Amino acid sequence: MTDRDYAAEMRAIIDTDVNPADGPYEARVAASKIVAKLQETDPEFLAAWSVAQAEQNVWQAIIDRDRSRRSHERATGGRSVFGRAAEDFAGGDVDALGGWLTVPFVVDGNTRKPLGSLTAPDLLSVAAGYQRRVDESALECAFFRALAKKVGKGTVGDHFTDGEVRALRESIQRLRDS
Repeated sequence: MTDRDYAAEMRAIIDTDVNPADGPYEARVAASKIVAKLQETDPEFLAAWSVAQAEQNVWQAIIDRDRSRRSHERATGGRSVFGRAAEDFAGGDVDALGGWLTVPFVVDGNTRKPLGSLTAPDLLSVAAGYQRRVDESALECAFFRALAKKVGKGTVGDHFTDGEVRALRESIQRLRDS
């Protein structure tokens, strides 16, 4: 067993190799370069970090899978498709709505349950989660529109300091909270 903090060490590597102040970057490209560098210079560290991150990565893969299923059902489950499936279900095909009924959603306590087993309180919990994201997105939208209006030409850095950006963000947050 080791006392190394692999997560902190990787964060330091990322902070060194990927600095937003150095200009635009693509996260996937930066990650590829870091992995290639570590495979060459410190493969033992990369392997140990990967093992240390395994649970987090599997958790993220589960979340990504669930999100993908919901997205797929939204994209393919249009009204006409749903209507046909509902008719098939009413006609005795118990699996006709299986695409949606088995899609997992997050309810209180971060528990994931398939749509088919959600109760009214569960559904309200799911709806509240979506409403929080709507509210957060509306705040972000208002923030960036306000910046765009004030910036006009040039860049944000040409017109604002960090403190001024923070103050603008806080003023928008106060408006939302009032």
